[in-house]
Order: sequence, then C-alpha cells, then structure tokens
Amino acid sequence: PRIKLGAEGFEVSAHGLGCMGMSTFYGPFATGSIGELKKLVEEEKVKYIGLSEASTSTIQRAHVVHPITAAQLEWSLWTRDVEEEIIPTC
Repeated sequence: PRIKLGAEGFEVSAHGLGCMGMSTFYGPFATGSIGELKKLVEEEKVKYIGLSEASTSTIQRAHVVHPITAAQLEWSLWTRDVEEEIIPTC
C-alpha cells in the first residue's frame, strides 16, 4: 500500500519502509518545503524534520517555521569546520 503525504503528493511506500509511516524526514532546505513538512507533522504522517548539509543560517531560518529535530552533516577527524558554527547552533 502507498500513503500519500502532503498537498504536493509526497508519497512513500509504507511496506517498503517496514512501517506505517516515517519517523524523520531529512532533506535539503528549499523555500516553502519546511512549511509543507510542518503540515505533514501536524497530520501525524511524519514525526520529525531534519536537514541535510545545512548551514547555520539555514537551520535558523527553518527552525522559525518548525523546530528542526536533527541535522545530518559531515563531522570527522578531517572535517572539523562544523564545530565553530553548526554544532553550537544545534
């Protein structure tokens, strides 16, 4: 079975996910997308919103629309630049 999520026809295969919905939606920030994802949270079709490879300003702008639960980013022994701005923001 397929579950239609959101006004724009975002669909996900519940069977393919191995569950009946999504817990966290990760994606790049796009103007208006956080508002659409907020609606999915309100409809209880997605529990949390996370951003992928987002800057500090992007996280802050998105958080104004809806709380951002997770930030997916590269943080390793070789990539430490996130410690200066992004980690303190989170």
